[in-house]
Amino acid sequence: MVSGVTQDFINLFSGLLGQAELLNLKLDPAHPASPQLQGILKAIQRSKNITHPLLDFSQPQAKRDEKAIVNDVIAELKTLIAPILVDSIEIETELETEVLVAEIDGSHLQQILMTLKSNARDAMPLGGEKLI
Repeated sequence: MVSGVTQDFINLFSGLLGQAELLNLKLDPAHPASPQLQGILKAIQRSKNITHPLLDFSQPQAKRDEKAIVNDVIAELKTLIAPILVDSIEIETELETEVLVAEIDGSHLQQILMTLKSNARDAMPLGGEKLI
């Protein structure tokens, strides 16, 4: 029950975040509403970050036994986030040639990488490069 409700919240926050990031791409940074939109983006991301540990807590056994192929998680994440980044931020990926398996749930690893992506975006308001 708790995990279902928590997953529903995560899905809602993901939808809100995606829509807000698309709006952010279309809104001129000089627009008077831009600071409020940045606040909305940060609040949604914080809400998602708070909700994910609740999901982990509600399913502790399932998370302990999970394994993820790191390159696959990174490649999938890159395709998910590329459309929502501003044009001034470039994504560069250097994947390992050998298969790396991490003892972590793939969605949890994606969440960690998404948090890093959000932090990098916030740290580079004028653009730059990210290496993932």
